Amino acid sequence: MQQLFSAILLGIATNLDNLAIGLSIGLEGKKLPFLSNFVIAASSALASYFGCALAAVCAGLGPWLKYLGGGLLVLLGLWPFFYQKAPKEEKKQPKKSEDGPRLGLGRALILAVTLALNCIPASFGAGMAGAYPWQMAASVGACSFLAVGAGCWVGRYTNARFSGDWLDRAAAIIMVLLGIFELIAP
Repeated sequence: MQQLFSAILLGIATNLDNLAIGLSIGLEGKKLPFLSNFVIAASSALASYFGCALAAVCAGLGPWLKYLGGGLLVLLGLWPFFYQKAPKEEKKQPKKSEDGPRLGLGRALILAVTLALNCIPASFGAGMAGAYPWQMAASVGACSFLAVGAGCWVGRYTNARFSGDWLDRAAAIIMVLLGIFELIAP
């Protein structure tokens, strides 16, 4: 049960960026085809599986790696609070996109690789803490699909504006809580 809870929390934490990507796509006035969203989610799930599986192999080296994994999650979560971002520009009106009213498969592939790479460090840390790779992959993939789709819908139909800083901090806090949970759980 602990691994499932951890997988769900990590799935949410690693996909808040995907929500922002979806918002961006929606604010551009684009529709998100099912295939494009599926490619993004499947890539994130695959990267999470391999990151967690690699760590699970390493975790067999000793029980102290569980603490190292939990500590890694805490450090990953704290990272956004300690590095400086470039100042944000003034809000601009959404640009009309160059590739029409739908997100093209080429752009979806670029997003898929980028967002998949984002999942690897957290999945590796979770794997070192004892998470099951298939649970991580399922959670990250499902959360990615839902986050990108929901973000696109919200951006497109309500013209909502969310602060990227808020999403970064929420993801960081969830990551820290997950790391602490991994450190204190039996």
